[in-house]
Order: sequence, then structure tokens, then C-alpha cells
Amino acid sequence: MMNPTSIQISLAISLSIALAGCASADGSYPSLAVRDAERAQGTLSPSPEGASKPLESANLDSIREAATKAGNFDNLFSLEQGNVRKLIEASQGLSQESDAYAKALVGLGHLSSLRGQTAGVLAQLDQMEAQAATTFAPLDEIHEAQTRVARLIEQQDATLVSLGGQLRR
Repeated sequence: MMNPTSIQISLAISLSIALAGCASADGSYPSLAVRDAERAQGTLSPSPEGASKPLESANLDSIREAATKAGNFDNLFSLEQGNVRKLIEASQGLSQESDAYAKALVGLGHLSSLRGQTAGVLAQLDQMEAQAATTFAPLDEIHEAQTRVARLIEQQDATLVSLGGQLRR
């Protein structure tokens, strides 16, 4: 068991070693003053009137429009999927530095972007659902559209995983 004096001596030695680490070669310590990079720069101005419009309340037309938009993105995804599959097949056995591999990778990225756009529609539907609590929007229709779009996204995810696996072979 250590006595209180030895604890104090150990603490003093530890602190002096730690503080010595802050000193520079000439023995001076760094300044605690605010550096130029830490200063706030520029000016903030209020946003112009009407810059942030409130979201319109969900109605059947906006719900259908969102579902149609998701379907359009999914159709583009399906059309592009065949092209990407061919690009991946053409890149099989080639190095990652080859043009064919790069084209396949870009095609896979484009598919991922289309999946992201579909997910953006799901986010719009989620906003509609949140608003429905205060605007009495048709909640059942929103839930149906969310389910359909989520199913599209799941299918797109499965396709991306499959194609990505083929590309890595």
C-alpha cells in the first residue's frame, strides 16, 4: 500500500512529464490565444422571403405522383440493369485497371444512383406520413405507396448486391 506522500510525489512527477510534452524545443509553451483559422469569418444574412416553402399537405394526387415517380425510376433501373450485366460480363477475368472493369463499375454506380432516387421518393412519402398526423391526409394510401416503393428498393438492393458480387469475381 502506498502512503500519501509517495502518491503526491508520483502525481507531481507525472504532471511534470505531461506538461513537459507541451513545451517546444526552446522551452516555451504554445499560446492559448485564438488562431486565425479558429475565428469566425464571413457574414450571415437571413434567407430571402419564400426561400423555404412549407410542404404541401399530402393528397391523393401527390401520393400517386410520388408512386409513379418511384415506378419510373424503377423502370429506368430495370432497363439499365441489362446493360450493366453485359458490362460486368465483359469485364470478367480482366484486371481492375482495365477499361471494361471501369465501365462496369460506372454502370453499377449509375444503378446505385437510380436506387437512391427511388429511395428519395420513399423519403417524400415519409414526410407525407409525418404531415398526415396534423393535416388529416389519406394515411392508408400513403402507407400503401410506402410499402410498394420499399419493395422496389428491396429488389433494387438485391440486384445491386448480386451485380456487385459478379463484378468482384
